[in-house]
Amino acid sequence: MPDQSASIRLPLRDDADARVAELLRNIAEACRRQSSEDYNQSNKRLAEEFLAQIERDFPGRCIARRQPIPTFHIRTTDSNYIFTVPGRSENELVLVAHFDTWRGPGADDNTTGEEVLKQYLLEDLRRAEPPPLTHTYILAGSEECGLIGFVSQCLLAAGLVAANLSYQSGSVIEALIALIAIPLAKYRFGVAGSRVYVQSLSPDELARTQAVIAVDSVGEGRMYVPSTSLGADFVRAFIPFPGYDRLNDLLEEAAHLHGIKYNRFLSGGTTDHVSWLEVNNSLLDWVREHLGGKKKLKVPAAALITMCPGKASPFVFGGKIHTPADTADRVYPEPLRQTLHVLDYFFHIFEGGAKPSEPRTPEDCHYARLYAAGSETYLVLKDAVEPNRRNLNMIYRVEAGITEDGPNRVARVRIGACVRWGVETSMDEEIANFLAGKENPSRDSEPRPTASRGRPQGSGGLNPSRDRERAVLTACRRIPLTEIHVENGPTFWRRFGLIRSLRAAAHSVVGHVAEWMGRYSFLIYFLAAYLVAEAFNMAMDAAFWASPEFAVQFFRFYWATIPFTVALEFGLITYLFVVAIPTVIDNSYRHLNRADNLLSLKRARKQGAGNRE
Repeated sequence: MPDQSASIRLPLRDDADARVAELLRNIAEACRRQSSEDYNQSNKRLAEEFLAQIERDFPGRCIARRQPIPTFHIRTTDSNYIFTVPGRSENELVLVAHFDTWRGPGADDNTTGEEVLKQYLLEDLRRAEPPPLTHTYILAGSEECGLIGFVSQCLLAAGLVAANLSYQSGSVIEALIALIAIPLAKYRFGVAGSRVYVQSLSPDELARTQAVIAVDSVGEGRMYVPSTSLGADFVRAFIPFPGYDRLNDLLEEAAHLHGIKYNRFLSGGTTDHVSWLEVNNSLLDWVREHLGGKKKLKVPAAALITMCPGKASPFVFGGKIHTPADTADRVYPEPLRQTLHVLDYFFHIFEGGAKPSEPRTPEDCHYARLYAAGSETYLVLKDAVEPNRRNLNMIYRVEAGITEDGPNRVARVRIGACVRWGVETSMDEEIANFLAGKENPSRDSEPRPTASRGRPQGSGGLNPSRDRERAVLTACRRIPLTEIHVENGPTFWRRFGLIRSLRAAAHSVVGHVAEWMGRYSFLIYFLAAYLVAEAFNMAMDAAFWASPEFAVQFFRFYWATIPFTVALEFGLITYLFVVAIPTVIDNSYRHLNRADNLLSLKRARKQGAGNRE
């Protein structure tokens, strides 16, 4: 078995409770305003005081500046506050959190993110040595524009209902007006402050940006690491930004290792990391790349958000974001602690820290596959029973002997080093990632961003080429087996059958369709609204044809029946947008994971062929 001495201890720090207590105190203090101020005037005053504190207490240690936001872009506050801690490398990590609020004190949205950012900045400045990478912390202004979450979903539903009614009545102009207004309802034109900052950067400065993490509303609910991000402009209402696989994988690794439950699809709203995702990601760039054109440099960016039912809705009992109910007493320790664990791991790995050498052992795993690549043989094991319903995969270099035992093909393996582990859904993808990294001289066998390794221009940074992965996987051969016996470890076996293969195919189709729905969620919402409207029309036509008396009474009391019908349609569409469709998209993982498991060898609960379950 591999030497465990190389593993890091998790959590990386043992002071999480003290840090969370400090955050809670600072959040409560930051939500107090003077009687003559509104909330954003208070936010601006506190940002100015913090800027002055940094300049006074840490002269020469931090490049602190105020960046005015041009009048056209101002939504709430009129400045960004930027704090750069020079590191031993010019390559840069960015942590961004907006400091403005909307219609309330904004304890969760987003004093939580603001105070998390300040805590990391002050820790950097109190250290004797500069960090390995340059750290830039941005308190972004004018992120808010008023409509997110359930409210924007309701307006989206209303807009689609209006568009369908206009279309069915033959008024094409009204339908077009409704459709044009829909993106304004769902995807607000916010994140103005961070966009102003990004647009002020030179190409060289953007190229040095290794990764960006936005921290937003992390005071209540389950962690979200969005795999796609909704845009804040008209075009990106139709074409959401894809996530950056390796950056998202890194954040998900942190969640797995700390037992944090998380989701990957968040419907409605956006936050400041999209300002970096917009770089070289215009509609023209999107079309050009999908037609095979050269990919331009893109900046890896992701977000940490926590959410729970009703949190983003002032119309639902318990809702608080963008209301006076977003107070400090409704900010909770656990999501703050989880955010710190994930960010600690993010900084640790990006700055060359070691990963755990083997976060699971073969005895912890439930599914297996054996691969041959050149002269090497690899065993891939999957731990598929995580508390967050995700999985970890371990790749071991092994010595294997394969024998034929009647209809069975049996492998007996001796495990060597654990050469990689990761969080891919498919074991095929995990081994392809490993081999692609091994063969690429710009990456080591365990791909890890470090302060000494630059990011290839045009590579997309943390997003490895899927074409390259597929090519590597073609050169890697999965060895067909019926049993795998690990020396001094578990046994894995496989049941064959047409039904099992058909089930795997069905799960794969559902999972990939759900992933596609997440990429093009706006189109899916429009299609769902159209189908609901058509279903209502067909149902009404059938009811009128079956019962003329019902039709007479329906139109006799049109002042009540028509509003009731529209409200019923609106309620169904809102349910689809807020609950049903996001759930289907987020559960794509379950189906893809199930498809992978059904075609893998499953661990036998007891040793011996006669005791398999």
